[in-house]
Amino acid sequence: MLSSKDSVSTTVANQSEHLTLSEAAEWLRCSIRTIQRLLETGNGPPAIHLSERRLIFRLSDLRSWLDARTTGCTEIAHQHRRGRRKLAS
Repeated sequence: MLSSKDSVSTTVANQSEHLTLSEAAEWLRCSIRTIQRLLETGNGPPAIHLSERRLIFRLSDLRSWLDARTTGCTEIAHQHRRGRRKLAS
């Protein structure tokens, strides 16, 4: 079963390997302004400057950039421990 992010990425990826700024924002589930701000600070995903005002993004670059920003525990089992805490005696 596809998650909603997979369905968004599948829809966008079927169109092209390269995404516009708005498509990249949709794929990353953030605003266009957030991507612009990240690019301004040098923390954004790699972009291809087609002109002074036109950017596109490779889908593979977005995936790599997102993977590099992933931190912490990625297993759900570790996030939700069952049972009660043991009190120190």
